[in-house]
Amino acid sequence: MYSEKKIKKVCFITPGHISTNPRLVKEAITLLKNGFSVHIIFTQYVKKLIIEDYYFLNSNPTIRYNALDWTDRNIKSYLTKLASGFINKISQRIHSKFNLSALQILAINRNYYWQLKKAISLNADIYIAHNLGALPIAILAAKKKNKKSGFDAEDFHRYEETDDKTDLKVKLKVSIEETYMPQADYVSAASPLIADYYQKNLGINVTCILNVFPKRQLTPNCKNDIPLKLFWFSQTVGPERGIETIIDALCILKDYDIELNLLGEVNPVYEDKLKNILGKSSEDTKRIKFYKMISPDLIFDFGQAFDIGMCSETGFSTNNNIALSNKIFTYMQCSLAIVASDTLAQKCLLEEHPHLGFLYKKNDAESLANVLSNFINNRDELVNAKNWSYRYAQQKFNWENEEEKFLNVIRSL
Repeated sequence: MYSEKKIKKVCFITPGHISTNPRLVKEAITLLKNGFSVHIIFTQYVKKLIIEDYYFLNSNPTIRYNALDWTDRNIKSYLTKLASGFINKISQRIHSKFNLSALQILAINRNYYWQLKKAISLNADIYIAHNLGALPIAILAAKKKNKKSGFDAEDFHRYEETDDKTDLKVKLKVSIEETYMPQADYVSAASPLIADYYQKNLGINVTCILNVFPKRQLTPNCKNDIPLKLFWFSQTVGPERGIETIIDALCILKDYDIELNLLGEVNPVYEDKLKNILGKSSEDTKRIKFYKMISPDLIFDFGQAFDIGMCSETGFSTNNNIALSNKIFTYMQCSLAIVASDTLAQKCLLEEHPHLGFLYKKNDAESLANVLSNFINNRDELVNAKNWSYRYAQQKFNWENEEEKFLNVIRSL
Protein backbone atom coordinates (compact mmCIF):
# COMPACT_ATOMS: atom_id res chain seq x y z
CA MET A 1 0.00 0.00 0.00
CA TYR A 2 1.36 3.40 -0.97
CA SER A 3 2.20 5.94 1.70
CA GLU A 4 -0.32 8.77 1.84
CA LYS A 5 2.58 11.19 2.44
CA LYS A 6 4.54 10.15 -0.62
CA ILE A 7 3.96 12.12 -3.82
CA LYS A 8 2.75 9.50 -6.25
CA LYS A 9 3.57 9.69 -9.97
CA VAL A 10 0.77 8.94 -12.43
CA CYS A 11 1.50 8.34 -16.10
CA PHE A 12 -1.30 8.96 -18.62
CA ILE A 13 -1.01 7.35 -22.05
CA THR A 14 -3.06 8.22 -25.13
CA PRO A 15 -2.38 7.40 -28.80
CA GLY A 16 -3.60 10.87 -29.86
CA HIS A 17 -3.58 14.53 -28.85
CA ILE A 18 -4.07 15.82 -25.32
CA SER A 19 -6.33 18.59 -26.58
CA THR A 20 -8.87 16.13 -28.02
CA ASN A 21 -9.08 14.15 -24.79
CA PRO A 22 -10.93 16.29 -22.23
CA ARG A 23 -11.30 13.38 -19.81
CA LEU A 24 -7.53 12.96 -19.62
CA VAL A 25 -7.12 16.73 -19.14
CA LYS A 26 -9.62 16.83 -16.27
CA GLU A 27 -8.10 13.81 -14.55
CA ALA A 28 -4.58 15.21 -14.88
CA ILE A 29 -5.55 18.58 -13.38
CA THR A 30 -7.41 16.86 -10.53
CA LEU A 31 -4.34 14.82 -9.65
CA LEU A 32 -2.10 17.89 -9.76
CA LYS A 33 -4.43 19.71 -7.36
CA ASN A 34 -4.28 16.76 -4.99
CA GLY A 35 -0.52 16.48 -4.75
CA PHE A 36 0.23 13.88 -7.43
CA SER A 37 3.00 14.10 -9.99
CA VAL A 38 1.72 13.78 -13.58
CA HIS A 39 3.44 12.57 -16.75
CA ILE A 40 1.70 12.27 -20.13
CA ILE A 41 2.78 10.16 -23.12
CA PHE A 42 0.95 11.16 -26.30
CA THR A 43 1.32 11.53 -30.05
CA GLN A 44 0.38 14.28 -32.48
CA TYR A 45 -1.00 13.73 -35.98
CA VAL A 46 -3.00 16.94 -36.73
CA LYS A 47 -0.84 20.04 -37.24
CA LYS A 48 -3.37 22.62 -36.05
CA LEU A 49 -3.96 20.74 -32.77
CA ILE A 50 -0.33 20.96 -31.71
CA ILE A 51 -0.75 24.53 -30.48
CA GLU A 52 -3.73 23.39 -28.33
CA ASP A 53 -1.63 20.59 -26.79
CA TYR A 54 1.13 22.97 -25.80
CA TYR A 55 -1.29 25.60 -24.56
CA PHE A 56 -2.46 23.06 -21.97
CA LEU A 57 1.08 21.93 -21.12
CA ASN A 58 2.36 25.50 -20.79
CA SER A 59 -0.59 26.32 -18.54
CA ASN A 60 0.40 23.39 -16.30
CA PRO A 61 4.22 23.57 -16.28
CA THR A 62 4.69 20.91 -13.60
CA ILE A 63 3.38 18.23 -15.97
CA ARG A 64 6.13 16.21 -17.60
CA TYR A 65 5.52 14.64 -20.99
CA ASN A 66 6.77 12.74 -24.04
CA ALA A 67 5.26 13.78 -27.37
CA LEU A 68 5.75 12.07 -30.73
CA ASP A 69 5.05 14.27 -33.75
CA TRP A 70 3.92 12.36 -36.85
CA THR A 71 2.09 15.21 -38.54
CA ASP A 72 4.59 15.29 -41.48
CA ARG A 73 5.17 19.01 -40.83
CA ASN A 74 8.93 18.40 -41.13
CA ILE A 75 11.21 15.66 -42.44
CA LYS A 76 11.53 13.89 -39.08
CA SER A 77 7.78 13.78 -38.44
CA TYR A 78 7.16 12.74 -42.05
CA LEU A 79 9.55 9.78 -41.75
CA THR A 80 7.94 8.84 -38.41
CA LYS A 81 4.51 8.88 -40.04
CA LEU A 82 5.74 6.87 -43.01
CA ALA A 83 7.48 4.19 -40.93
CA SER A 84 4.73 3.78 -38.32
CA GLY A 85 2.07 3.69 -41.03
CA PHE A 86 3.89 0.93 -42.91
CA ILE A 87 4.27 -1.16 -39.75
CA ASN A 88 0.62 -0.56 -38.83
CA LYS A 89 -0.73 -1.63 -42.23
CA ILE A 90 1.46 -4.73 -42.42
CA SER A 91 0.45 -5.71 -38.88
CA GLN A 92 -3.25 -5.29 -39.70
CA ARG A 93 -2.99 -7.43 -42.84
CA ILE A 94 -1.02 -10.23 -41.21
CA HIS A 95 -3.22 -10.19 -38.12
CA SER A 96 -6.40 -10.33 -40.23
CA LYS A 97 -5.16 -13.48 -41.98
CA PHE A 98 -3.44 -15.35 -39.19
CA ASN A 99 -4.92 -13.78 -36.02
CA LEU A 100 -1.50 -13.44 -34.40
CA SER A 101 -1.86 -12.02 -30.90
CA ALA A 102 1.65 -10.56 -31.06
CA LEU A 103 0.53 -8.20 -33.83
CA GLN A 104 -2.70 -7.02 -32.17
CA ILE A 105 -1.07 -4.13 -30.38
CA LEU A 106 0.76 -2.95 -33.49
CA ALA A 107 -2.45 -3.18 -35.48
CA ILE A 108 -4.33 -0.96 -33.02
CA ASN A 109 -1.52 1.50 -32.20
CA ARG A 110 0.98 2.42 -34.89
CA ASN A 111 3.33 4.01 -32.32
CA TYR A 112 3.12 1.18 -29.81
CA TYR A 113 6.86 0.51 -29.48
CA TRP A 114 7.75 4.18 -28.94
CA GLN A 115 5.02 4.66 -26.32
CA LEU A 116 5.86 1.43 -24.48
CA LYS A 117 9.56 2.35 -24.35
CA LYS A 118 8.73 5.75 -22.87
CA ALA A 119 6.29 4.25 -20.36
CA ILE A 120 8.77 1.64 -19.12
CA SER A 121 11.49 4.28 -18.76
CA LEU A 122 9.36 6.08 -16.16
CA ASN A 123 9.17 5.16 -12.53
CA ALA A 124 5.42 5.79 -12.30
CA ASP A 125 3.21 4.36 -9.58
CA ILE A 126 0.10 4.17 -11.77
CA TYR A 127 -0.21 3.89 -15.56
CA ILE A 128 -3.58 5.07 -16.92
CA ALA A 129 -4.62 4.39 -20.52
CA HIS A 130 -7.04 6.59 -22.43
CA ASN A 131 -8.30 5.04 -25.66
CA LEU A 132 -8.01 1.36 -26.54
CA GLY A 133 -4.70 1.77 -28.38
CA ALA A 134 -3.02 2.78 -25.12
CA LEU A 135 -4.46 -0.06 -23.02
CA PRO A 136 -1.81 -2.75 -23.75
CA ILE A 137 0.95 -0.22 -23.07
CA ALA A 138 -0.40 0.70 -19.63
CA ILE A 139 -0.86 -2.97 -18.67
CA LEU A 140 2.55 -4.12 -19.93
CA ALA A 141 4.45 -1.14 -18.47
CA ALA A 142 2.78 -1.58 -15.08
CA LYS A 143 3.60 -5.30 -15.00
CA LYS A 144 7.20 -4.63 -16.04
CA LYS A 145 7.60 -2.11 -13.20
CA ASN A 146 5.40 -4.03 -10.74
CA LYS A 147 3.04 -1.07 -10.43
CA LYS A 148 -0.69 -0.38 -10.89
CA SER A 149 -2.67 0.24 -14.08
CA GLY A 150 -6.02 1.69 -15.07
CA PHE A 151 -8.14 2.19 -18.18
CA ASP A 152 -10.77 4.80 -18.97
CA ALA A 153 -13.39 3.57 -21.47
CA GLU A 154 -14.93 6.66 -22.98
CA ASP A 155 -16.74 4.38 -25.45
CA PHE A 156 -17.87 0.79 -25.83
CA HIS A 157 -14.95 0.40 -28.18
CA ARG A 158 -15.68 -2.91 -29.86
CA TYR A 159 -18.88 -1.55 -31.40
CA GLU A 160 -17.92 2.07 -32.06
CA GLU A 161 -18.21 1.95 -35.85
CA THR A 162 -20.33 -1.12 -36.49
CA ASP A 163 -22.05 -4.02 -34.72
CA ASP A 164 -20.87 -6.49 -37.36
CA LYS A 165 -19.06 -9.19 -35.37
CA THR A 166 -17.29 -10.40 -38.53
CA ASP A 167 -15.71 -6.99 -39.13
CA LEU A 168 -11.91 -7.14 -38.75
CA LYS A 169 -11.74 -4.01 -36.59
CA VAL A 170 -14.46 -5.36 -34.30
CA LYS A 171 -12.58 -8.64 -33.92
CA LEU A 172 -9.36 -6.78 -33.15
CA LYS A 173 -10.97 -4.56 -30.52
CA VAL A 174 -12.80 -7.47 -28.88
CA SER A 175 -9.51 -9.34 -28.62
CA ILE A 176 -7.70 -6.34 -27.10
CA GLU A 177 -10.52 -5.75 -24.61
CA GLU A 178 -10.76 -9.39 -23.53
CA THR A 179 -6.99 -9.77 -23.24
CA TYR A 180 -6.06 -6.59 -21.39
CA MET A 181 -9.05 -4.99 -19.65
CA PRO A 182 -9.38 -7.75 -16.99
CA GLN A 183 -5.70 -7.19 -16.15
CA ALA A 184 -6.21 -3.51 -15.24
CA ASP A 185 -6.37 -2.64 -11.56
CA TYR A 186 -9.36 -0.42 -12.32
CA VAL A 187 -11.60 0.43 -15.27
CA SER A 188 -13.79 3.52 -15.54
CA ALA A 189 -16.46 4.31 -18.13
CA ALA A 190 -18.11 7.49 -19.40
CA SER A 191 -21.74 6.38 -19.13
CA PRO A 192 -23.73 4.02 -16.88
CA LEU A 193 -24.65 1.78 -19.82
CA ILE A 194 -21.07 1.48 -21.09
CA ALA A 195 -20.07 0.45 -17.56
CA ASP A 196 -22.88 -2.13 -17.50
CA TYR A 197 -21.99 -3.56 -20.91
CA TYR A 198 -18.33 -4.03 -20.00
CA GLN A 199 -19.22 -5.57 -16.65
CA LYS A 200 -21.54 -8.07 -18.34
CA ASN A 201 -19.19 -8.89 -21.23
CA LEU A 202 -15.94 -9.12 -19.28
CA GLY A 203 -17.05 -9.89 -15.73
CA ILE A 204 -15.12 -6.96 -14.26
CA ASN A 205 -16.01 -4.06 -11.98
CA VAL A 206 -16.35 -0.74 -13.82
CA THR A 207 -16.80 2.68 -12.18
CA CYS A 208 -18.96 5.18 -14.07
CA ILE A 209 -17.38 8.64 -14.23
CA LEU A 210 -19.55 10.92 -16.36
CA ASN A 211 -18.10 13.08 -19.12
CA VAL A 212 -18.97 16.33 -17.33
CA PHE A 213 -17.14 19.63 -16.87
CA PRO A 214 -16.20 21.98 -14.03
CA LYS A 215 -18.96 24.31 -12.85
CA ARG A 216 -19.14 27.67 -14.58
CA GLN A 217 -20.69 30.75 -13.05
CA LEU A 218 -23.05 32.55 -15.40
CA THR A 219 -26.42 34.19 -15.62
CA PRO A 220 -28.71 31.83 -17.57
CA ASN A 221 -29.72 33.23 -20.95
CA CYS A 222 -33.48 33.45 -20.56
CA LYS A 223 -34.25 35.84 -23.42
CA ASN A 224 -37.14 35.04 -25.71
CA ASP A 225 -35.35 36.25 -28.80
CA ILE A 226 -36.24 35.46 -32.38
CA PRO A 227 -35.08 33.33 -34.10
CA LEU A 228 -35.00 30.21 -31.97
CA LYS A 229 -31.31 29.27 -32.03
CA LEU A 230 -30.27 25.61 -32.14
CA PHE A 231 -26.66 24.63 -31.39
CA TRP A 232 -24.69 21.51 -32.35
CA PHE A 233 -20.94 21.00 -32.13
CA SER A 234 -18.26 18.39 -32.63
CA GLN A 235 -14.73 18.25 -33.98
CA THR A 236 -16.24 17.22 -37.32
CA VAL A 237 -19.57 18.18 -38.89
CA GLY A 238 -20.48 15.16 -40.97
CA PRO A 239 -22.92 12.35 -41.78
CA GLU A 240 -24.34 9.80 -39.32
CA ARG A 241 -24.53 12.49 -36.65
CA GLY A 242 -28.26 13.23 -37.02
CA ILE A 243 -27.71 16.64 -38.62
CA GLU A 244 -29.75 15.73 -41.69
CA THR A 245 -32.73 14.97 -39.43
CA ILE A 246 -32.42 18.44 -37.87
CA ILE A 247 -32.37 20.00 -41.36
CA ASP A 248 -35.42 17.99 -42.38
CA ALA A 249 -37.24 19.21 -39.27
CA LEU A 250 -36.39 22.80 -40.20
CA CYS A 251 -37.91 22.16 -43.63
CA ILE A 252 -41.12 20.96 -41.97
CA LEU A 253 -41.09 24.11 -39.83
CA LYS A 254 -40.35 26.38 -42.80
CA ASP A 255 -42.83 28.99 -41.57
CA TYR A 256 -41.09 29.27 -38.19
CA ASP A 257 -38.06 31.41 -37.47
CA ILE A 258 -35.46 28.82 -36.45
CA GLU A 259 -31.70 28.92 -36.93
CA LEU A 260 -29.26 25.98 -36.79
CA ASN A 261 -25.70 26.76 -35.69
CA LEU A 262 -23.03 24.13 -36.40
CA LEU A 263 -19.55 24.34 -34.85
CA GLY A 264 -16.79 22.11 -36.21
CA GLU A 265 -14.71 21.29 -39.26
CA VAL A 266 -16.89 20.60 -42.29
CA ASN A 267 -16.20 19.31 -45.77
CA PRO A 268 -17.39 21.90 -48.34
CA VAL A 269 -19.28 19.19 -50.26
CA TYR A 270 -21.20 18.19 -47.13
CA GLU A 271 -21.85 21.84 -46.27
CA ASP A 272 -23.41 22.36 -49.71
CA LYS A 273 -25.46 19.20 -49.28
CA LEU A 274 -27.02 20.50 -46.06
CA LYS A 275 -27.74 23.89 -47.59
CA ASN A 276 -29.37 22.24 -50.60
CA ILE A 277 -31.70 20.27 -48.32
CA LEU A 278 -32.93 23.55 -46.85
CA GLY A 279 -33.43 25.20 -50.22
CA LYS A 280 -31.74 27.31 -52.84
CA SER A 281 -32.86 30.80 -51.81
CA SER A 282 -30.73 33.10 -49.69
CA GLU A 283 -33.47 33.18 -47.06
CA ASP A 284 -33.33 29.38 -46.79
CA THR A 285 -29.55 29.19 -46.44
CA LYS A 286 -29.61 31.89 -43.74
CA ARG A 287 -31.26 29.33 -41.48
CA ILE A 288 -28.00 27.41 -41.13
CA LYS A 289 -24.69 28.86 -39.96
CA PHE A 290 -21.28 27.19 -39.89
CA TYR A 291 -18.46 28.05 -37.50
CA LYS A 292 -14.88 26.83 -37.51
CA MET A 293 -13.80 24.75 -34.53
CA ILE A 294 -12.50 26.78 -31.60
CA SER A 295 -10.46 25.96 -28.51
CA PRO A 296 -12.41 23.62 -26.18
CA ASP A 297 -12.21 26.17 -23.35
CA LEU A 298 -14.04 28.75 -25.50
CA ILE A 299 -17.02 26.55 -26.38
CA PHE A 300 -18.85 27.33 -23.14
CA ASP A 301 -18.82 31.10 -23.69
CA PHE A 302 -19.65 30.59 -27.36
CA GLY A 303 -22.57 28.28 -26.59
CA GLN A 304 -24.33 30.72 -24.26
CA ALA A 305 -25.57 32.69 -27.27
CA PHE A 306 -28.01 29.93 -28.23
CA ASP A 307 -31.27 28.45 -26.91
CA ILE A 308 -31.27 24.69 -27.47
CA GLY A 309 -28.45 22.16 -27.42
CA MET A 310 -29.03 19.40 -29.99
CA CYS A 311 -28.04 15.83 -29.08
CA SER A 312 -28.95 14.18 -32.38
CA GLU A 313 -27.24 10.78 -32.10
CA THR A 314 -28.60 8.26 -34.59
CA GLY A 315 -27.92 5.04 -32.67
CA PHE A 316 -26.10 3.60 -35.70
CA SER A 317 -24.02 1.32 -33.46
CA THR A 318 -24.27 -0.16 -29.98
CA ASN A 319 -21.77 2.38 -28.70
CA ASN A 320 -23.65 5.29 -30.25
CA ASN A 321 -26.81 4.02 -28.58
CA ILE A 322 -25.38 3.66 -25.06
CA ALA A 323 -22.85 6.52 -24.89
CA LEU A 324 -23.42 9.91 -23.29
CA SER A 325 -21.31 12.37 -25.26
CA ASN A 326 -19.77 15.47 -23.73
CA LYS A 327 -22.22 17.55 -25.81
CA ILE A 328 -25.10 17.10 -23.44
CA PHE A 329 -23.07 18.14 -20.39
CA THR A 330 -21.51 21.07 -22.25
CA TYR A 331 -25.00 22.33 -23.09
CA MET A 332 -25.93 22.17 -19.41
CA GLN A 333 -22.97 24.35 -18.43
CA CYS A 334 -24.10 26.80 -21.15
CA SER A 335 -27.64 26.86 -19.70
CA LEU A 336 -29.25 25.52 -22.86
CA ALA A 337 -32.44 23.50 -23.05
CA ILE A 338 -31.72 19.94 -24.19
CA VAL A 339 -33.36 18.30 -27.19
CA ALA A 340 -32.09 14.74 -27.59
CA SER A 341 -32.79 11.75 -29.78
CA ASP A 342 -34.08 8.73 -27.90
CA THR A 343 -30.95 6.63 -27.93
CA LEU A 344 -30.93 4.30 -24.96
CA ALA A 345 -28.47 6.38 -22.91
CA GLN A 346 -30.06 9.75 -23.65
CA LYS A 347 -33.54 8.39 -23.00
CA CYS A 348 -32.45 7.11 -19.58
CA LEU A 349 -30.89 10.47 -18.69
CA LEU A 350 -33.83 12.65 -19.71
CA GLU A 351 -36.45 10.34 -18.25
CA GLU A 352 -34.62 10.53 -14.92
CA HIS A 353 -34.30 14.33 -15.25
CA PRO A 354 -37.40 15.37 -17.24
CA HIS A 355 -37.00 19.11 -16.64
CA LEU A 356 -33.85 19.18 -18.77
CA GLY A 357 -35.68 19.17 -22.10
CA PHE A 358 -37.37 16.79 -24.50
CA LEU A 359 -36.74 13.58 -26.40
CA TYR A 360 -37.62 12.89 -30.02
CA LYS A 361 -37.58 9.67 -32.02
CA LYS A 362 -34.13 9.26 -33.51
CA ASN A 363 -33.92 9.79 -37.27
CA ASP A 364 -37.53 11.06 -37.24
CA ALA A 365 -37.81 14.65 -38.49
CA GLU A 366 -41.56 14.84 -37.79
CA SER A 367 -41.00 13.91 -34.16
CA LEU A 368 -38.23 16.51 -33.83
CA ALA A 369 -40.36 19.17 -35.52
CA ASN A 370 -43.10 18.58 -32.93
CA VAL A 371 -40.64 19.11 -30.08
CA LEU A 372 -39.21 22.29 -31.59
CA SER A 373 -42.63 23.75 -32.35
CA ASN A 374 -43.59 23.16 -28.73
CA PHE A 375 -40.67 25.34 -27.61
CA ILE A 376 -41.58 28.01 -30.16
CA ASN A 377 -45.20 28.11 -29.05
CA ASN A 378 -44.41 27.83 -25.34
CA ARG A 379 -41.53 30.18 -24.65
CA ASP A 380 -42.01 29.90 -20.90
CA GLU A 381 -41.29 26.19 -21.21
CA LEU A 382 -38.05 27.02 -23.04
CA VAL A 383 -36.97 29.41 -20.27
CA ASN A 384 -37.86 26.79 -17.67
CA ALA A 385 -35.78 24.12 -19.44
CA LYS A 386 -32.80 26.48 -19.64
CA ASN A 387 -33.00 27.21 -15.93
CA TRP A 388 -33.27 23.54 -15.02
CA SER A 389 -30.35 22.67 -17.30
CA TYR A 390 -28.07 25.12 -15.53
CA ARG A 391 -29.39 24.03 -12.14
CA TYR A 392 -28.49 20.40 -12.88
CA ALA A 393 -25.04 21.52 -14.07
CA GLN A 394 -24.42 23.36 -10.81
CA GLN A 395 -25.85 20.77 -8.45
CA LYS A 396 -25.24 17.35 -10.02
CA PHE A 397 -23.64 17.06 -13.45
CA ASN A 398 -20.26 18.69 -12.89
CA TRP A 399 -16.65 17.61 -12.55
CA GLU A 400 -16.49 18.75 -8.92
CA ASN A 401 -18.77 15.80 -8.13
CA GLU A 402 -17.32 13.26 -10.56
CA GLU A 403 -13.69 13.92 -9.67
CA GLU A 404 -14.36 12.60 -6.19
CA LYS A 405 -15.22 9.24 -7.74
CA PHE A 406 -12.00 9.36 -9.73
CA LEU A 407 -9.91 10.27 -6.69
CA ASN A 408 -11.50 7.50 -4.65
CA VAL A 409 -10.54 4.99 -7.35
CA ILE A 410 -6.94 6.23 -7.50
CA ARG A 411 -6.54 6.35 -3.74
CA SER A 412 -7.92 2.83 -3.42
CA LEU A 413 -4.89 1.58 -5.37
